[in-house]
Amino acid sequence: MSPSSNPNPAQAVAERKPALWVALHFPHLALEACIPRWEWQQHDQGSVILQQQRVLAMSPAARAAGIRTGMRRGGVQMLLPDASFFPCDSRKQQDLLQAAALALLQYTPSVALHGAAGIVLEVSSSLRLFGGIRRLRQRIRMTVQALGLSVSLACAPFSKAAALLALYAAERARAACYCLSPRKLATVMDQLPVHTLSQAQAYLDLLEGLACHQLKDLQKLPRAGLQRRCGAALLQELDQAYGKETALHLWVVASETFHIKRELAGRLERSDQLLPYVQALLTQLCSWLRLQQLALSQLRLCLHHERGRSAIAPSQLNIMLAEPGWQEAHLQLLLRERLQQLSLSGPVIALELEATETASRQLHSEDLFPGTGRQTRGSSASAFTAGGQAGRTSGIAGRTAGGFPAGYCESMGLGAA
Repeated sequence: MSPSSNPNPAQAVAERKPALWVALHFPHLALEACIPRWEWQQHDQGSVILQQQRVLAMSPAARAAGIRTGMRRGGVQMLLPDASFFPCDSRKQQDLLQAAALALLQYTPSVALHGAAGIVLEVSSSLRLFGGIRRLRQRIRMTVQALGLSVSLACAPFSKAAALLALYAAERARAACYCLSPRKLATVMDQLPVHTLSQAQAYLDLLEGLACHQLKDLQKLPRAGLQRRCGAALLQELDQAYGKETALHLWVVASETFHIKRELAGRLERSDQLLPYVQALLTQLCSWLRLQQLALSQLRLCLHHERGRSAIAPSQLNIMLAEPGWQEAHLQLLLRERLQQLSLSGPVIALELEATETASRQLHSEDLFPGTGRQTRGSSASAFTAGGQAGRTSGIAGRTAGGFPAGYCESMGLGAA
Protein backbone atom coordinates (compact mmCIF):
# COMPACT_ATOMS: atom_id res chain seq x y z
CA MET A 1 0.00 0.00 0.00
CA SER A 2 1.52 3.32 -1.02
CA PRO A 3 0.72 6.57 0.84
CA SER A 4 0.63 8.49 -2.42
CA SER A 5 -2.21 6.33 -3.74
CA ASN A 6 -4.62 6.71 -0.80
CA PRO A 7 -7.38 9.18 -1.73
CA ASN A 8 -8.92 9.48 1.74
CA PRO A 9 -8.58 13.15 2.86
CA ALA A 10 -9.03 12.11 6.49
CA GLN A 11 -5.76 10.19 6.30
CA ALA A 12 -3.83 12.93 4.54
CA VAL A 13 -2.09 16.09 5.63
CA ALA A 14 -1.92 19.19 3.43
CA GLU A 15 1.46 20.77 2.93
CA ARG A 16 1.98 24.04 4.76
CA LYS A 17 3.06 27.42 3.40
CA PRO A 18 5.71 28.73 3.43
CA ALA A 19 7.62 25.47 3.19
CA LEU A 20 10.77 23.95 1.81
CA TRP A 21 10.64 20.46 0.38
CA VAL A 22 13.42 18.02 -0.40
CA ALA A 23 12.53 15.31 -2.91
CA LEU A 24 14.54 12.17 -3.59
CA HIS A 25 14.24 10.07 -6.71
CA PHE A 26 15.94 6.67 -6.87
CA PRO A 27 16.73 6.03 -10.55
CA HIS A 28 18.18 2.54 -9.95
CA LEU A 29 15.67 1.31 -7.38
CA ALA A 30 14.74 -1.82 -9.38
CA LEU A 31 18.44 -2.71 -9.66
CA GLU A 32 19.45 -1.78 -6.12
CA ALA A 33 16.60 -3.72 -4.58
CA CYS A 34 18.47 -6.79 -5.87
CA ILE A 35 22.10 -5.65 -5.77
CA PRO A 36 23.11 -2.66 -3.59
CA ARG A 37 24.96 0.34 -4.90
CA TRP A 38 28.24 -0.66 -3.27
CA GLU A 39 28.10 -4.06 -4.98
CA TRP A 40 27.58 -2.91 -8.58
CA GLN A 41 30.01 -0.03 -8.17
CA GLN A 42 32.91 -2.26 -7.06
CA HIS A 43 32.41 -5.81 -8.29
CA ASP A 44 29.78 -5.74 -11.02
CA GLN A 45 30.48 -7.23 -14.46
CA GLY A 46 27.00 -6.53 -15.76
CA SER A 47 23.73 -6.92 -13.83
CA VAL A 48 20.34 -6.96 -15.54
CA ILE A 49 16.82 -6.81 -14.10
CA LEU A 50 14.25 -8.74 -16.14
CA GLN A 51 10.50 -8.34 -16.26
CA GLN A 52 8.68 -10.88 -18.40
CA GLN A 53 12.02 -11.87 -19.96
CA ARG A 54 12.74 -8.32 -21.10
CA VAL A 55 15.26 -5.87 -19.69
CA LEU A 56 13.73 -3.43 -17.23
CA ALA A 57 16.91 -2.02 -15.66
CA MET A 58 20.65 -2.56 -15.87
CA SER A 59 23.89 -1.58 -14.17
CA PRO A 60 26.30 0.91 -15.80
CA ALA A 61 28.59 -1.98 -16.78
CA ALA A 62 25.73 -3.66 -18.66
CA ARG A 63 24.76 -0.39 -20.34
CA ALA A 64 28.38 0.11 -21.43
CA ALA A 65 28.22 -3.34 -23.07
CA GLY A 66 25.26 -2.23 -25.21
CA ILE A 67 22.37 -3.55 -23.13
CA ARG A 68 19.21 -1.45 -23.45
CA THR A 69 15.76 -1.44 -21.89
CA GLY A 70 13.32 -3.79 -23.65
CA MET A 71 15.94 -6.24 -24.95
CA ARG A 72 15.25 -9.96 -24.60
CA ARG A 73 17.34 -12.21 -22.42
CA GLY A 74 18.87 -13.94 -25.42
CA GLY A 75 20.06 -10.65 -26.88
CA VAL A 76 21.65 -9.73 -23.57
CA GLN A 77 23.54 -13.03 -23.43
CA MET A 78 24.91 -12.47 -26.92
CA LEU A 79 26.33 -9.07 -25.97
CA LEU A 80 27.29 -9.92 -22.39
CA PRO A 81 27.71 -13.69 -21.77
CA ASP A 82 28.70 -13.17 -18.12
CA ALA A 83 25.69 -11.00 -17.26
CA SER A 84 23.94 -11.61 -13.93
CA PHE A 85 20.15 -11.76 -14.21
CA PHE A 86 17.68 -10.84 -11.46
CA PRO A 87 13.87 -10.92 -11.65
CA CYS A 88 12.07 -7.64 -10.97
CA ASP A 89 10.79 -7.73 -7.38
CA SER A 90 8.33 -4.94 -6.57
CA ARG A 91 8.07 -6.10 -2.95
CA LYS A 92 11.81 -5.65 -2.41
CA GLN A 93 11.61 -2.22 -4.02
CA GLN A 94 8.80 -1.15 -1.73
CA ASP A 95 10.60 -2.51 1.34
CA LEU A 96 13.78 -0.64 0.41
CA LEU A 97 11.82 2.56 -0.18
CA GLN A 98 10.16 2.19 3.22
CA ALA A 99 13.57 1.54 4.82
CA ALA A 100 14.91 4.77 3.32
CA ALA A 101 11.86 6.69 4.55
CA LEU A 102 12.35 5.30 8.05
CA ALA A 103 16.00 6.35 8.06
CA LEU A 104 15.08 9.86 6.90
CA LEU A 105 12.69 10.40 9.81
CA GLN A 106 15.72 11.50 11.84
CA TYR A 107 15.76 14.76 9.82
CA THR A 108 12.08 15.65 9.89
CA PRO A 109 8.85 14.00 11.05
CA SER A 110 7.25 15.02 7.73
CA VAL A 111 8.35 12.23 5.37
CA ALA A 112 6.11 10.72 2.70
CA LEU A 113 6.52 8.28 -0.16
CA HIS A 114 5.99 9.74 -3.62
CA GLY A 115 5.21 7.49 -6.54
CA ALA A 116 7.00 4.20 -7.09
CA ALA A 117 10.56 5.46 -6.60
CA GLY A 118 10.49 8.70 -4.66
CA ILE A 119 10.34 10.28 -1.21
CA VAL A 120 9.49 13.85 -0.22
CA LEU A 121 10.45 15.60 3.03
CA GLU A 122 9.23 18.93 4.40
CA VAL A 123 12.34 20.39 6.07
CA SER A 124 11.63 24.07 6.77
CA SER A 125 11.47 23.44 10.53
CA SER A 126 14.71 21.40 10.48
CA LEU A 127 17.05 23.86 8.76
CA ARG A 128 18.29 25.58 11.92
CA LEU A 129 18.78 22.29 13.72
CA PHE A 130 21.00 20.84 10.98
CA GLY A 131 22.89 23.99 10.02
CA GLY A 132 21.10 25.01 6.85
CA ILE A 133 19.87 23.38 3.67
CA ARG A 134 23.31 22.55 2.26
CA ARG A 135 24.42 20.53 5.29
CA LEU A 136 21.02 18.91 5.52
CA ARG A 137 21.18 17.82 1.88
CA GLN A 138 24.61 16.30 2.49
CA ARG A 139 23.33 14.33 5.49
CA ILE A 140 20.30 13.08 3.57
CA ARG A 141 22.45 11.95 0.65
CA MET A 142 24.90 10.13 2.94
CA THR A 143 22.05 8.37 4.74
CA VAL A 144 20.41 6.91 1.63
CA GLN A 145 23.78 5.98 0.10
CA ALA A 146 24.57 4.01 3.27
CA LEU A 147 21.46 1.95 2.49
CA GLY A 148 22.89 1.08 -0.94
CA LEU A 149 20.79 3.54 -2.95
CA SER A 150 21.71 5.96 -5.71
CA VAL A 151 19.74 9.17 -5.49
CA SER A 152 18.94 12.37 -7.35
CA LEU A 153 17.87 15.14 -5.01
CA ALA A 154 15.90 18.35 -5.50
CA CYS A 155 14.65 21.25 -3.38
CA ALA A 156 11.65 23.47 -4.07
CA PRO A 157 8.92 25.37 -2.18
CA PHE A 158 6.31 22.74 -3.08
CA SER A 159 6.46 18.96 -2.84
CA LYS A 160 5.25 18.23 -6.38
CA ALA A 161 7.70 20.75 -7.85
CA ALA A 162 10.56 19.17 -5.89
CA ALA A 163 9.54 15.67 -6.98
CA LEU A 164 9.43 16.65 -10.67
CA LEU A 165 12.82 18.38 -10.42
CA ALA A 166 14.32 15.27 -8.79
CA LEU A 167 12.95 13.09 -11.60
CA TYR A 168 14.29 15.52 -14.21
CA ALA A 169 17.72 15.49 -12.54
CA ALA A 170 17.75 11.67 -12.58
CA GLU A 171 16.88 11.60 -16.28
CA ARG A 172 19.80 13.95 -16.97
CA ALA A 173 22.12 11.88 -14.73
CA ARG A 174 22.52 14.86 -12.43
CA ALA A 175 22.97 14.57 -8.68
CA ALA A 176 20.71 17.47 -7.77
CA CYS A 177 18.46 20.27 -8.97
CA TYR A 178 17.38 23.21 -6.81
CA CYS A 179 14.90 26.08 -6.90
CA LEU A 180 14.59 27.68 -3.48
CA SER A 181 12.85 30.91 -4.55
CA PRO A 182 9.06 30.82 -5.03
CA ARG A 183 9.35 33.78 -7.42
CA LYS A 184 11.64 31.84 -9.77
CA LEU A 185 9.75 28.56 -9.52
CA ALA A 186 7.41 29.15 -12.48
CA THR A 187 10.35 29.91 -14.78
CA VAL A 188 12.11 26.71 -13.73
CA MET A 189 9.01 24.53 -13.99
CA ASP A 190 8.21 25.89 -17.47
CA GLN A 191 11.31 24.16 -18.84
CA LEU A 192 10.45 20.66 -17.61
CA PRO A 193 9.31 18.12 -20.23
CA VAL A 194 5.68 17.08 -20.18
CA HIS A 195 6.52 13.41 -19.63
CA THR A 196 7.70 14.17 -16.08
CA LEU A 197 4.02 14.42 -15.09
CA SER A 198 2.74 10.99 -14.15
CA GLN A 199 -0.81 11.85 -15.23
CA ALA A 200 0.45 12.78 -18.73
CA GLN A 201 1.89 9.34 -19.53
CA ALA A 202 -1.29 8.06 -21.19
CA TYR A 203 -1.60 11.18 -23.37
CA LEU A 204 1.95 11.75 -24.57
CA ASP A 205 1.11 11.01 -28.22
CA LEU A 206 -1.82 13.41 -28.09
CA LEU A 207 0.23 16.15 -26.46
CA GLU A 208 3.08 15.59 -28.91
CA GLY A 209 0.65 16.12 -31.76
CA LEU A 210 -0.35 19.43 -30.17
CA ALA A 211 3.33 20.52 -30.07
CA CYS A 212 3.15 20.37 -26.30
CA HIS A 213 6.67 19.42 -25.19
CA GLN A 214 7.23 21.40 -21.99
CA LEU A 215 5.07 22.38 -19.04
CA LYS A 216 4.89 25.95 -20.33
CA ASP A 217 3.24 24.58 -23.51
CA LEU A 218 0.76 22.67 -21.39
CA GLN A 219 -0.04 25.85 -19.45
CA LYS A 220 -1.00 27.63 -22.68
CA LEU A 221 -3.67 25.07 -23.68
CA PRO A 222 -7.32 25.85 -22.85
CA ARG A 223 -8.04 24.23 -19.49
CA ALA A 224 -11.58 23.17 -20.34
CA GLY A 225 -10.49 21.36 -23.49
CA LEU A 226 -7.51 19.81 -21.76
CA GLN A 227 -9.73 18.50 -18.99
CA ARG A 228 -12.18 16.96 -21.48
CA ARG A 229 -9.39 15.15 -23.35
CA CYS A 230 -7.00 14.25 -20.53
CA GLY A 231 -9.06 14.40 -17.36
CA ALA A 232 -8.99 16.56 -14.24
CA ALA A 233 -6.09 14.63 -12.66
CA LEU A 234 -3.60 16.06 -15.16
CA LEU A 235 -4.68 19.63 -14.40
CA GLN A 236 -4.51 18.93 -10.69
CA GLU A 237 -0.93 17.62 -10.94
CA LEU A 238 0.04 20.60 -13.09
CA ASP A 239 -1.41 23.03 -10.55
CA GLN A 240 0.41 21.26 -7.71
CA ALA A 241 3.70 21.58 -9.60
CA TYR A 242 3.27 25.37 -9.78
CA GLY A 243 2.01 25.68 -6.23
CA LYS A 244 -1.50 26.69 -7.25
CA GLU A 245 -3.00 23.73 -5.41
CA THR A 246 -1.80 22.04 -2.25
CA ALA A 247 -0.77 18.40 -2.30
CA LEU A 248 -1.85 15.84 0.28
CA HIS A 249 0.55 13.38 1.89
CA LEU A 250 0.45 10.39 4.18
CA TRP A 251 3.33 10.78 6.61
CA VAL A 252 5.50 7.78 7.30
CA VAL A 253 5.73 7.00 11.01
CA ALA A 254 8.12 4.58 12.71
CA SER A 255 6.73 1.57 14.54
CA GLU A 256 7.09 1.17 18.29
CA THR A 257 9.52 -1.73 17.86
CA PHE A 258 12.49 -2.28 15.56
CA HIS A 259 12.73 -5.61 13.74
CA ILE A 260 13.90 -5.60 10.14
CA LYS A 261 15.16 -8.18 7.65
CA ARG A 262 17.15 -7.72 4.44
CA GLU A 263 17.92 -10.32 1.81
CA LEU A 264 21.42 -10.24 0.33
CA ALA A 265 22.44 -9.96 -3.31
CA GLY A 266 23.94 -13.45 -3.30
CA ARG A 267 25.38 -16.11 -1.04
CA LEU A 268 28.12 -14.42 0.97
CA GLU A 269 30.70 -16.71 2.51
CA ARG A 270 32.94 -14.25 4.39
CA SER A 271 32.04 -12.09 7.37
CA ASP A 272 33.75 -9.01 5.89
CA GLN A 273 31.33 -9.15 2.94
CA LEU A 274 28.46 -8.70 5.39
CA LEU A 275 29.73 -5.41 6.83
CA PRO A 276 28.07 -3.01 4.29
CA TYR A 277 24.73 -4.74 4.82
CA VAL A 278 25.12 -4.58 8.59
CA GLN A 279 25.97 -0.89 8.33
CA ALA A 280 22.80 -0.28 6.31
CA LEU A 281 20.71 -1.98 9.00
CA LEU A 282 22.45 0.02 11.73
CA THR A 283 21.70 3.26 9.89
CA GLN A 284 18.00 2.44 10.12
CA LEU A 285 18.31 1.29 13.75
CA CYS A 286 20.09 4.43 14.94
CA SER A 287 17.61 6.66 13.13
CA TRP A 288 14.80 4.82 14.90
CA LEU A 289 16.53 5.14 18.29
CA ARG A 290 17.00 8.89 17.88
CA LEU A 291 13.43 9.37 16.77
CA GLN A 292 12.00 7.35 19.66
CA GLN A 293 14.43 8.92 22.18
CA LEU A 294 15.68 5.48 23.20
CA ALA A 295 19.03 3.90 23.99
CA LEU A 296 19.89 0.34 23.02
CA SER A 297 20.68 -2.20 25.74
CA GLN A 298 20.59 -5.42 23.72
CA LEU A 299 20.31 -6.35 20.06
CA ARG A 300 20.09 -9.53 18.04
CA LEU A 301 21.66 -10.08 14.62
CA CYS A 302 20.45 -13.20 12.85
CA LEU A 303 22.33 -14.61 9.85
CA HIS A 304 20.12 -16.77 7.66
CA HIS A 305 21.70 -19.61 5.68
CA GLU A 306 20.41 -22.12 3.13
CA ARG A 307 16.75 -23.11 3.13
CA GLY A 308 14.95 -26.18 1.82
CA ARG A 309 16.40 -29.69 1.86
CA SER A 310 19.92 -28.50 2.67
CA ALA A 311 18.69 -26.05 5.29
CA ILE A 312 21.14 -24.75 7.88
CA ALA A 313 19.96 -23.26 11.16
CA PRO A 314 20.45 -19.48 11.37
CA SER A 315 23.47 -18.11 13.21
CA GLN A 316 22.66 -15.58 15.91
CA LEU A 317 24.64 -12.83 17.59
CA ASN A 318 23.09 -11.61 20.82
CA ILE A 319 24.93 -8.51 21.95
CA MET A 320 24.44 -6.87 25.34
CA LEU A 321 25.87 -3.39 25.83
CA ALA A 322 27.60 -2.51 29.09
CA GLU A 323 25.81 0.83 28.97
CA PRO A 324 22.81 1.72 26.81
CA GLY A 325 23.95 3.46 23.63
CA TRP A 326 22.67 4.89 20.37
CA GLN A 327 25.75 6.09 18.48
CA GLU A 328 26.09 4.39 15.10
CA ALA A 329 29.91 4.42 15.06
CA HIS A 330 30.06 2.59 18.41
CA LEU A 331 27.51 -0.04 17.41
CA GLN A 332 29.20 -0.56 14.05
CA LEU A 333 32.57 -1.16 15.73
CA LEU A 334 30.99 -3.58 18.18
CA LEU A 335 29.29 -5.63 15.46
CA ARG A 336 32.41 -5.59 13.29
CA GLU A 337 34.44 -7.16 16.10
CA ARG A 338 31.81 -9.81 16.78
CA LEU A 339 31.48 -10.70 13.08
CA GLN A 340 35.24 -11.09 12.74
CA GLN A 341 35.19 -13.60 15.59
CA LEU A 342 32.25 -15.52 14.13
CA SER A 343 32.82 -18.70 12.14
CA LEU A 344 30.06 -18.95 9.53
CA SER A 345 28.35 -22.33 9.32
CA GLY A 346 27.43 -21.70 5.68
CA PRO A 347 26.81 -18.99 3.07
CA VAL A 348 24.59 -16.15 4.33
CA ILE A 349 21.54 -15.24 2.24
CA ALA A 350 19.77 -12.75 4.56
CA LEU A 351 20.32 -10.62 7.65
CA GLU A 352 17.83 -9.83 10.38
CA LEU A 353 18.36 -7.15 13.03
CA GLU A 354 16.20 -6.65 16.11
CA ALA A 355 16.40 -4.25 19.04
CA THR A 356 15.52 -6.73 21.78
CA GLU A 357 15.94 -4.40 24.77
CA THR A 358 15.85 -0.61 24.94
CA ALA A 359 15.77 2.02 27.66
CA SER A 360 14.52 5.57 27.80
CA ARG A 361 17.28 8.06 27.23
CA GLN A 362 17.89 10.66 29.91
CA LEU A 363 18.30 14.01 28.19
CA HIS A 364 19.03 17.36 29.80
CA SER A 365 16.34 19.98 29.39
CA GLU A 366 17.32 23.42 28.12
CA ASP A 367 14.23 24.96 29.74
CA LEU A 368 14.34 27.03 32.93
CA PHE A 369 11.35 25.04 34.15
CA PRO A 370 11.78 21.36 33.17
CA GLY A 371 8.16 20.78 32.21
CA THR A 372 7.82 23.87 30.02
CA GLY A 373 7.02 23.34 26.37
CA ARG A 374 6.91 19.57 26.57
CA GLN A 375 4.11 17.54 25.12
CA THR A 376 3.30 13.90 25.40
CA ARG A 377 3.37 11.77 22.32
CA GLY A 378 -0.08 10.78 21.24
CA SER A 379 -1.15 7.91 19.09
CA SER A 380 -2.44 9.70 16.04
CA ALA A 381 -0.97 9.60 12.40
CA SER A 382 -1.17 7.32 9.42
CA ALA A 383 1.47 4.86 10.50
CA PHE A 384 3.68 2.78 8.28
CA THR A 385 5.97 0.38 10.08
CA ALA A 386 9.62 -0.36 9.37
CA GLY A 387 8.61 -3.45 7.41
CA GLY A 388 6.42 -1.41 5.08
CA GLN A 389 3.07 -2.54 6.48
CA ALA A 390 0.28 -0.03 6.84
CA GLY A 391 -0.60 0.77 10.42
CA ARG A 392 -3.54 2.42 12.12
CA THR A 393 -4.64 5.90 11.22
CA SER A 394 -3.67 8.46 13.85
CA GLY A 395 -2.61 12.19 14.06
CA ILE A 396 0.86 13.59 14.73
CA ALA A 397 1.37 14.98 18.21
CA GLY A 398 4.10 15.43 20.79
CA ARG A 399 6.43 17.55 18.64
CA THR A 400 8.35 20.65 19.60
CA ALA A 401 8.44 23.79 17.49
CA GLY A 402 10.99 22.15 15.25
CA GLY A 403 8.80 19.09 14.78
CA PHE A 404 10.89 16.81 17.03
CA PRO A 405 10.52 15.55 20.60
CA ALA A 406 12.18 17.66 23.28
CA GLY A 407 15.91 16.93 23.57
CA TYR A 408 16.19 15.66 20.01
CA CYS A 409 19.01 18.02 19.05
CA GLU A 410 21.08 16.76 21.99
CA SER A 411 20.63 13.18 20.84
CA MET A 412 21.89 14.18 17.39
CA GLY A 413 24.96 15.80 18.92
CA LEU A 414 23.94 19.18 17.48
CA GLY A 415 23.48 21.26 20.60
CA ALA A 416 20.38 23.23 21.42
CA ALA A 417 18.16 24.19 18.52
